[in-house]
Amino acid sequence: MERPDEYVAWLAQKQHGTFTTDQARTAGFSDDQIHLRVRRGQWVRLMRGVMAVTGAAPGLLRSAMAAVISRPGAAASHQTAAALHGSTIPVPPRPAITVPPGSSGRSPLAVVHRLVLPHHLATTVDGIRCTTADRTLVDCAAVLGPKRHGALIGELLHRRATTARAVLDLLHTTTYLTTERKTRAAAALDVWLPAIRPGSPAEARFLRQVADWGLPEPERQIVIRDRSNQVVARVDGGWPDRRLGFEYDSVRWHGPAAWASDEARHDLIESLGWRLLHVDKSDLAPGATTGTRTLFLDAFRRREAPTLARRRHEPLP
Repeated sequence: MERPDEYVAWLAQKQHGTFTTDQARTAGFSDDQIHLRVRRGQWVRLMRGVMAVTGAAPGLLRSAMAAVISRPGAAASHQTAAALHGSTIPVPPRPAITVPPGSSGRSPLAVVHRLVLPHHLATTVDGIRCTTADRTLVDCAAVLGPKRHGALIGELLHRRATTARAVLDLLHTTTYLTTERKTRAAAALDVWLPAIRPGSPAEARFLRQVADWGLPEPERQIVIRDRSNQVVARVDGGWPDRRLGFEYDSVRWHGPAAWASDEARHDLIESLGWRLLHVDKSDLAPGATTGTRTLFLDAFRRREAPTLARRRHEPLP
């Protein structure tokens, strides 16, 4: 075996600066030697049985790993697991872990959830055992409000960490969520279920807003053709029977460099008898949604379906 100090240094490097006293003993350290290194400042005792090497930077990875290795069968979960899967949703200072039912619910290092975690719903990210992305989204439905949970769903589905169908299937079999929270989570997943996915979490949030306004579900990725049936454009969504479309204009694809081409494209689409509405993140701000709602509802009412126009013998564009 390698020298004990070298082995523990190697182990701590793999475990984001942390290790257990059992691991140190396995490496060959006696309890007196462990206490001596703590007194010398070489190691830091995070809690009984869990250590960190001095100088290991505190942060999400160290705190999550320390919490997980502190309890047999533990996995990082809830917002902590969401962060490991790539979410930017703020994480509470103490990491969340899920442990088997019957385990102690107390820990100085973590918020402990006692839930059954089947083997297939656990994975490893950055060397840390955690819940899978679909299980994470279901777990977070129990602790997050509707807006933050909807934003988290958008982030992880946009990153393709999981699929809406996988989350929805798991949601239906979950027994630890209230009916209200299940219904709310299912509604947030709905816009990600069709074959054509939203282009971004913000676009998904806008589609949920459209449903809340009481408008019919819009078609996605609508192809617009000219009078000779040639494809001239594709818009994010809308209602073809009313020739009403909308675009979600992100900064990435519709910044200043694209303004000239965007305007020309907009004019071409409207010249073919369509009304094209534009939305960006400012229209989804808390104080702006009322105005956006009025704009869409008014446009929808004014854009009569072609069958109604034909009955009144009005020529279509």
